[in-house]
Amino acid sequence: MSDPLSQLPPPVVGTHSGPQQPPPTPHPPHPRPYGPRPPTATPPADQRPLVVSLAVCMSTTAAMLFLCAFGFVWMIAEVIRDTFDYNNPGEGVLFHIAERFHLSLMQGLLLPLLAFPLLTVVAGFLLLIRKPWPRMAYSLLGVAALGWASYWQQGELRVVIPAGVYIVFCILIVWHNSASRWYAGRLGNDPNPGRMSP
Repeated sequence: MSDPLSQLPPPVVGTHSGPQQPPPTPHPPHPRPYGPRPPTATPPADQRPLVVSLAVCMSTTAAMLFLCAFGFVWMIAEVIRDTFDYNNPGEGVLFHIAERFHLSLMQGLLLPLLAFPLLTVVAGFLLLIRKPWPRMAYSLLGVAALGWASYWQQGELRVVIPAGVYIVFCILIVWHNSASRWYAGRLGNDPNPGRMSP
């Protein structure tokens, strides 16, 4: 007697019944957590003009150098007055020069020689404030210093010319058109960047 299970057909390997399934789709790779970001459009930076920074550096540096030189000369003059003998032929000449310098300072020259450089340092740093009045105060102070120097050395104006050219240049560059637009609060999009402001 034969086994009924032996008469069944052998199973087909690799086939299955039912509807056809679509092939699996691969998953997209995960983005890197620290990958480069695409560039984004940024608005133009309202940067301080170069002429403003140049005026600040030139005026404050010159004023502080003048104060250092003036302080050194004044100290040397006081040392000569205290240690040199005015009756000595060799030391007497230097003593009288130091004495005249001291008397000139005490008669009113000390105040402008200290006030103008100190105010120039303050006015120079105030130029960094984005307001109209620091530029006006800076310019008026330069004109006043130039006028006083011309009056003080009215017999020797050639001594004032180098300092006068320096002061006038510092005043003119803060009135450049780019500086005027910056103080007015406008962005740097001027078609004529080389003009001086009216």
